[in-house]
Amino acid sequence: MANHQQFQSCYQNWMAQQRLDLNELLQALTNFPTDPDYLQLIVKKHINHYEYYLTARAQLAKRDGPSFLAPTWGTTFENSSLWIGGCRPSLIIRLVYVL
Repeated sequence: MANHQQFQSCYQNWMAQQRLDLNELLQALTNFPTDPDYLQLIVKKHINHYEYYLTARAQLAKRDGPSFLAPTWGTTFENSSLWIGGCRPSLIIRLVYVL
């Protein structure tokens, strides 16, 4: 499997996990709104999921840095723009100001 596909798979798995985590958090909040211990346990579980995702991305980045800098959810043009010009948030602010 190419590194780009591994990044795509990692991202898709992360998004699926996020949907499951959000549903679990909403159910916990609905069913146990006054149980802070249970809610803390659920939140800690989801923080562990996030740490696992970051670890997985870091390992993939060590193998192939350019794929890490070109997000898999971006189009080829977007990735090229990020790679060539870098991300400039100040440009977005100027664009919004002009509009």
